[in-house]
Amino acid sequence: MSRREGSGAGAGDRSSCVEIERVEAYLDGELDAAAQEALLAHLPDCARCQEALHQSVQLRDREDALRARAGQGREVVALSSARAARRRRLAAAGGVLAAVAAVAAVAALVVVAPWRQAAAPTAALALAPQRSLEARLSWPGAAAYRPYHAMRADSGRRGERLEPKAIAQLAGDCAGTAAAYLLSGEVERAAREYQEAGCGDGPDLLADRAALAVTRGEPEEALRLADQVLADHPTHAVASWNRALALRDLGLGLAAAAAFDRVAAVDAAWADEARARAEGLRAPLAAARERWERAVKLGLAMIPDGPILPLELARAVPGHSRRRFHDAVRTASTRERLDALRPLARALEEPGSDTLERALDAAARRLSSRRAALVPVYVALLRDGQLPPDAQWRAWKARARAAGATDLLLGAQYLAFGAAPETEALAAATGDPWFIGMTELDLIDARAAAGDSAGTAAHLARLEDLCASGGPRYLCLRASLKRAELSVDTNEPAAAVVAAREGLREATANGEFALRSNAAYYAALGEHLRDAFEVARGYYEESALSNGDCAHQLRAAAAIVEMAFDRHRFEEALRLLAEIPRCDASSRALLDVKADLLAAGVSAEPAWREELDAAAAAATSESDRLLLRYLTLRAQLHEDPAAAEGLLELARRARASADPMAERIRVAAETTVIVGAGRRQRWAQALAVAADAHGAAKPERCALALASDDFQLTAVAVSARGELLGDYQADVGAAHRWSAPPAFHAALEGCPAVSVLTFPPWFSADPPLRAALPWSFAMGAAAPPSTAPPRVVIVSNPTPPRELRLAPLAPLAAPTGDALVLSGATATVRRLAAEARDATLLELHAHTTKIASSDAPAIALSASPTGWSLTAEEVARWDLTGRPVVLLADCAGAQPARYDHVAWGLPAAFRRAGARAVVAALVDVPDEEGGAFFAELRQRLLRDPDVARVVADLRAEKIQRDPTSWVQHVVVFQ
Repeated sequence: MSRREGSGAGAGDRSSCVEIERVEAYLDGELDAAAQEALLAHLPDCARCQEALHQSVQLRDREDALRARAGQGREVVALSSARAARRRRLAAAGGVLAAVAAVAAVAALVVVAPWRQAAAPTAALALAPQRSLEARLSWPGAAAYRPYHAMRADSGRRGERLEPKAIAQLAGDCAGTAAAYLLSGEVERAAREYQEAGCGDGPDLLADRAALAVTRGEPEEALRLADQVLADHPTHAVASWNRALALRDLGLGLAAAAAFDRVAAVDAAWADEARARAEGLRAPLAAARERWERAVKLGLAMIPDGPILPLELARAVPGHSRRRFHDAVRTASTRERLDALRPLARALEEPGSDTLERALDAAARRLSSRRAALVPVYVALLRDGQLPPDAQWRAWKARARAAGATDLLLGAQYLAFGAAPETEALAAATGDPWFIGMTELDLIDARAAAGDSAGTAAHLARLEDLCASGGPRYLCLRASLKRAELSVDTNEPAAAVVAAREGLREATANGEFALRSNAAYYAALGEHLRDAFEVARGYYEESALSNGDCAHQLRAAAAIVEMAFDRHRFEEALRLLAEIPRCDASSRALLDVKADLLAAGVSAEPAWREELDAAAAAATSESDRLLLRYLTLRAQLHEDPAAAEGLLELARRARASADPMAERIRVAAETTVIVGAGRRQRWAQALAVAADAHGAAKPERCALALASDDFQLTAVAVSARGELLGDYQADVGAAHRWSAPPAFHAALEGCPAVSVLTFPPWFSADPPLRAALPWSFAMGAAAPPSTAPPRVVIVSNPTPPRELRLAPLAPLAAPTGDALVLSGATATVRRLAAEARDATLLELHAHTTKIASSDAPAIALSASPTGWSLTAEEVARWDLTGRPVVLLADCAGAQPARYDHVAWGLPAAFRRAGARAVVAALVDVPDEEGGAFFAELRQRLLRDPDVARVVADLRAEKIQRDPTSWVQHVVVFQ
């Protein structure tokens, strides 16, 4: 039975009207002009024809959605001309339905054509007096205030009851149709409507899309959309409301409350609910802050013989309370005092443990007059942080050892010195995970202060092992924060965000309000490093609102200004800078921002230069000395070219430094000099610095150097005859788009190979040179081809975990020769690592995906007990002795992590592991076409080892047939 025979009303009902048979023919474009006119004239007076037309429109819309869903994946299907024509007829049908509804006086809206163009409604939808959607909509038909009424989770409904006919009547109003679907709980249909090109991207549409993102449980996307609106429309109440909900969903209650406050200030209709929501978010966190402050105050007052900490308060802040409990046990001088502490021990005991009560029993056995005489020094150290004179301190420790007061000695070591060999031995002797873990925390801090990232990581791993084996939750919370801190220092922002978010949840649940502020700050840093500016801003705001310390607030505020600057929002940056509250504290982060504004010529404030000079002179740590010297010289370079020599000397110092920040400062100094040289048309200097930064000699011919510093860009080409050409742009724009001018291409014609010396973010931008030119990104010293016999290893169609919902890939044609093919269950990370070791050509056909522990794309291989994801970090640990050419036939395998100082990703990792070249795409790869392209590339490379030339030739052939082909984004790293 055809769809036409089986759709709409029953056959018996249809037979009662001749025109009803023409509805499907009309939508399929099969009626001549006269028949169309007759049908359209008939529709307003025929309810059955109206219903048939409505149902057909709805059915075809669902079919389109199913086709769109089926088409998701690695292949892109063009919209056929027939389907486009059908869309136009549906548009006309929408107009007819609207006209019919107007005549019948049943329409909730009057809709205007054409299809998918947003149109302001003349009346609102017939909505309930209460809303079930928490988010707000700008669309006029649903913008009015209605009280919120949450739906019960088991009701089976997630939205308001809106008649399908009423929604169909919105066919000409993209925003209205999407809003109606969102209100009725059909979230995915709303998403498809918002994605239609006709919806536009005005502030109201963006704010409504933020509402959709909140409703779908995508708070990061909601923040991105809402902040995009608020940057230009800071009083947009709908965007502020949806931003507040997104912040709340991320667990950022104080920032969300502040956002609701802003709504209340600009929108009287929604002000009462906004204020109530702000109070509902702020009140529990204010109570948590008050509990934590009381726990700190009363915990200290308990030492040595004060009132016992209230048990309810101790349970609310268990970590800090346990620290003070141990101090109370150490300073107890009588059995009665220890007995008084027993209820507190039970309140703080971890589930299934009696460690604290046993600690009380052990302390009772150690009571002595000699021990009691040691207590005053310990109490003074706890309260004032003051050590006695050295001789008295050594005497005190000797008496403590003689009295067997090792617990007092251990506590004093924590307070006085942190980690020391004696501390480790004393903690290990207790056998208590609490003391061992507290010692590991001190060791982590000591190694981090010394710039020893490996030592820091080793002690952190021990602390995490303690947690995994059931250690106290407080230590696990501290471990999460230390992991976030280390990940920021070692430029692993994705791992930092994961750890910091876990720390934020744990700190909130365990009443550790001060640690909650730290967790939010490290999450902000991680998101900032990966350019997720809107999410970072929310975390910065939460951290500042959680911490009353002025210096901390300045640091967070300065970071928000910096992010505005990074997005070229100069006026916003200066406005935010002016709004930062004044206090006596100084902020290095604020100096960073001022240096940026000076270097970009946005400001020439002389007082800022004086601040920079004074801070550089006073710097004590290696990181501060390097960074402040860089900021000072960078600010000077705009007016003084001689500052370039200072920056290059600084880069040499940074290259030799073991400080974790040194590499970032080196790259920043070098790119600053290159850009400055371009501004003054000193092309030879720019090229020499770029080559030195890549560890290469200055090229004599056939090279391109490309660097940018915030907004400025310098490019230098060396022709086949050794001539220099330069291009300087004062503002390349936030999108970082640049293509070599025609003179560059003409100069590079005839080059057997062109080496591109560049820096982030240009590894992920559109390719700068023509596809037919044999060029490659320079990434380390060139490696010669392998002299070993050819050995080809191919990964084809692995089976990643089902929950990733990755479509199976098309099978590859059977490779010729002796290639080893790993497919299906055999294509695991461990098996590939073993087989790739001596391969000379490695070809991977798989999906890429993002995982929390890596900011670069990861390859999704087959599930196994040891994991399924092949990350850049894992690849970098391999030893590819066969020096293979690696073909990454996966989607966007060439895309690096979003770092501003290093091009880290799969290509860099394979090069570090020993590959002599990597070929990958910057964009998604269509499945079957991608398989054929890389198979052909493999065959050619087995005959010709010149990777750049082979790729260029094949790339050019494909583009000649299809100038829009994805292969123009296939690039080489070598």
